[in-house]
Amino acid sequence: MSTDDKPKHISRRRKFPTFNRSTTSSPLQQVEVDFFQAVTGNDNDVHASPENVQAALCLLKRCVRGNWPAEFDDVVTDDVSVQTESYLKAIVTGQKVADTFRMHGGLSIVRLIKQLQADRVFKDDEDLPSNLSARRLVFNTIGWISMLYQPSHGLTRTPGSNNFKIAVQSRQSSLKSSVPAEKAERPLDELLRACAGMFAIRSQIQKVDERNGSQDHLERKIQVSYLNAHVMKTLANMEFIWVDSISAHLDFDPTTPSVSIFRCPSFCKLHQSEESILAKMFVNMDEETEQPSNKFSAQNFVGEMQVTYRLLFRDDSRARKLYIQQERSRAALAVDDYEATVDPYLDELCGKNLPNSWWFSLGASVRDSYDAEADFPIFKDRLKRIQDYMHGIQPNRFTSLWRDRRDLRLWYTIWTVIILGIIGLIAQFIGLALSAAQVSIAQKAYAAQLKQNQYT
Repeated sequence: MSTDDKPKHISRRRKFPTFNRSTTSSPLQQVEVDFFQAVTGNDNDVHASPENVQAALCLLKRCVRGNWPAEFDDVVTDDVSVQTESYLKAIVTGQKVADTFRMHGGLSIVRLIKQLQADRVFKDDEDLPSNLSARRLVFNTIGWISMLYQPSHGLTRTPGSNNFKIAVQSRQSSLKSSVPAEKAERPLDELLRACAGMFAIRSQIQKVDERNGSQDHLERKIQVSYLNAHVMKTLANMEFIWVDSISAHLDFDPTTPSVSIFRCPSFCKLHQSEESILAKMFVNMDEETEQPSNKFSAQNFVGEMQVTYRLLFRDDSRARKLYIQQERSRAALAVDDYEATVDPYLDELCGKNLPNSWWFSLGASVRDSYDAEADFPIFKDRLKRIQDYMHGIQPNRFTSLWRDRRDLRLWYTIWTVIILGIIGLIAQFIGLALSAAQVSIAQKAYAAQLKQNQYT
């Protein structure tokens, strides 16, 4: 299901501001500071700015909202339940889960519960490791601190099991909608594999590494003219679904058609460090495989994600305009009092603040193409799938033909022929009109001469 959360009651003319100065400069609570130090692994992250932190916090609030039932308060100790907001309870729990993961590695959910009991985060109850609410809380927390998936409300009720539910926000998602309950007793890497998503990409990287030498240069090309948002919107009527999970980024459904885009790249910027909890999860995941890949890392993953926003929006002036006029409001992290909060780093990556100079007004791309292997070793398959789909789209109307600038040389050739043809037709019409006028004048002159001869 789509969760674009586009507010229907907001006037089309209303502008959607990013974080203003008073919001970004507001001091963090100590629990928020402790949380970010535990999750990013840096006391002073040189990559991040206050705007990035505020955006990531806003995303976390969005994900936790409505996903902390009263039963979770029966699991945690008073140090956690004393917090007034469910979002703050999730932050305190998330910090402890991140610290435990750093110290003990990718434990199973059951062992994480026992460790959290030892750290006095969960209540000291010998039956708690088998408690469904405790297991679900840990499962939810792993999703919140990593954004690899977003937990859904409640538990699925199937005969003999209680599966963990995952919120599927895109129409055709690489994430599974549920994870078997028995995965709570398996190591973290096995749990993440069960969620599928981006970890399925890892095997694709290994296969491509084996055939890289025989690939043609053109096959490795990712073209901005085919993959910018404006072309996809105007020619294919592509829908852009803004999602809360990094695993769902660039999920593509050709039947709709639709493309999923992660709404908070500030989260990616915060996790560029090798010490981030996301990086540790990737390392743990890769170490458990027979053939570790140096390309499959959290740094590469979030780095490529940031470049994809440039490909989709920033590199084409018409795509930038589409982002500002339509997609920006749909990518909002929150909407309060008719005002939307948008990730300022998303604005930067999508080119919202690029100068409106004559050069950009010409419609020229900031960058024309990318190398699939060099620029997108992780996301290349998702991008090439969309590009192949766009290759098959043919304009079926005169206006579509005018907007179709995927191949500029062909576009200029077609319109040069059309314009010259029109000019030729006009010239022929003028020539015919002049010839007709000349014949008419000659006839009148001949008739006048005959009449004059009769009188003489």
